[in-house]
Amino acid sequence: MKDSYSREINYLRLSLTGRCNLNCIYCKRDPVGRPDISLEEIKNLVEALAELGINKVRLTGGEPLMRDDIVEITKTIASIPGITDLAMTTNAILLTKYAKDLKDAGLHRLNISLNTLDYDTFKNMARFGKLPEVLAGIEAAKEAGFEKIKFNTVLMRGENDRDIETFIEYAKNEPIEVRFIEYMPMGDKYEKAKVIKADEVLAAHPELYPIDNADKKSVATLYTGDGFKGKVGFITPISSSFCDNCNRIRVTHDLKVRMCLGKDFENDLAPFFYLPKEELKAELSRIIKAKPEKGFCSGFSTKRKMGNIGG
Repeated sequence: MKDSYSREINYLRLSLTGRCNLNCIYCKRDPVGRPDISLEEIKNLVEALAELGINKVRLTGGEPLMRDDIVEITKTIASIPGITDLAMTTNAILLTKYAKDLKDAGLHRLNISLNTLDYDTFKNMARFGKLPEVLAGIEAAKEAGFEKIKFNTVLMRGENDRDIETFIEYAKNEPIEVRFIEYMPMGDKYEKAKVIKADEVLAAHPELYPIDNADKKSVATLYTGDGFKGKVGFITPISSSFCDNCNRIRVTHDLKVRMCLGKDFENDLAPFFYLPKEELKAELSRIIKAKPEKGFCSGFSTKRKMGNIGG
């Protein structure tokens, strides 16, 4: 369906939990309040949205693999008529346990939140977990048959800027899309000086040249280089807005619909979940129609932390 600005809204980013087994320095979390969205609520929500035109779903967190019923959730969503693309963003630590079952359940794609390939930097940025667990999870995903794996890397000056070269070299040698994300003001303390913009990275790497992105609604601009097996992408919420083509809504683990990651446009769905489906659809339709023209393109202003919204 379309919002009031004629943008086709077909993409749901669904946060399954506010819990996480890491505590990354840029991804602060509020205390968990309401219990996580239930399997029944997930089914009702996605069925209603699919009937309204949503065909793409991404499972996020917190860390979605913290849900004991994650395989059942995946299988349930994958079986809903109209859902043609089911993806997940994960820190990969639990993929050694779940990768094969998730693939069998119908998960199509994986994005791995990975900010460094250096052991000490990982310890400083993630604060929990260990890099070998993540790397083992990535290998498990490959063995399970996931082919289109992407790395999501939040660049922060003074934290992981030395990893830029390593990641670009990784994209040269592996069929992986490494996506550098500009550090956003989503936590309690935002240090603007830590932002590394795409232009800065590209100026230091003239060997990279732009390529077309097959996904025209993607927020990433893609580059490659001669002899590269993979790609390098940039997601630029700070230096270059993409509100005009936004095709997504977010639903948080506590049943709030958000129209934008960086703005507190929220609607509470809890009163509608156990009403007849047509009433839930009517409320969702009303919310989508009211999606603002500009989100964080007009500046970030959010009380919620990244870990309680879902990236």
